[in-house]
Amino acid sequence: MTLPDKDTRKQSTGYSPTMIDRLIDGELGFDVLWARGLKCPCRMNPQTEQPDQTCGYCEGTGFMYVHPDPDNYPEQLAFTDGRVELYAGGLPIRAIITNMTWDAQIFEKFGEWVAGMANVSVRGDIRLHYADRLIMRDALMSFNQVLQQSTLAATIAVGPDPTTMLRYPAVEVLEIRTHTTRWRNRQHFTVNNAGQIVWEALQGPAADAYFSVHYLYHPRWIVVDFPNMLRGARVSPKFIEETKHTYKDFPVKATVKLDFLVGRG
Repeated sequence: MTLPDKDTRKQSTGYSPTMIDRLIDGELGFDVLWARGLKCPCRMNPQTEQPDQTCGYCEGTGFMYVHPDPDNYPEQLAFTDGRVELYAGGLPIRAIITNMTWDAQIFEKFGEWVAGMANVSVRGDIRLHYADRLIMRDALMSFNQVLQQSTLAATIAVGPDPTTMLRYPAVEVLEIRTHTTRWRNRQHFTVNNAGQIVWEALQGPAADAYFSVHYLYHPRWIVVDFPNMLRGARVSPKFIEETKHTYKDFPVKATVKLDFLVGRG
């Protein structure tokens, strides 16, 4: 029996790495911000790894996020030690995100939740890892919260307290209301560049009042699984700009989940 040559054997996979890279970098790819997720050193309990709820690095989530390449891109950093913001920041990359699913059969006591998962594919040189974060820079998604105006503060900040703070920087606020009152954008409040809601003078809810907020934000995904964490092969020179067969990392596929549905801590 005559064995096929290397080019024929490679072609039997039906895979062209440069073609997939072009799809990721082309019209099928999304602009995303990639940040590495690290277990925060505040997990001092050796048995439960319970994070410190007062930690200034992870704010009690148990994870802090760092820039994947802080030495080469210092202008993209929020902190001099290489960390990025807990709610924003990272390295701009391209990714194909597909099979975004919704399951409206899951309910919490405060309302309806959806189990949003998706598949993401990135170039082989992007070393994704479990718990890494991807923020979609262009796409928008709506989010609902019920907040309490604990004081007569003029600003609703973004932070870890789900009862008094926005979970995400708001791009646009669609609705703020109670059973009897509705607040209007640019009349009663504005949204600043940090995604915070700023009340006009004496226009916010009364102290301790509960109100609903519906707003748009840039979706954040967390890597939860790898269908193919490592994938590569020696590629024929006719597919890449080399003179001989060269090992190439193929695009990596991962499973991601909307971050508010991922159990942290």
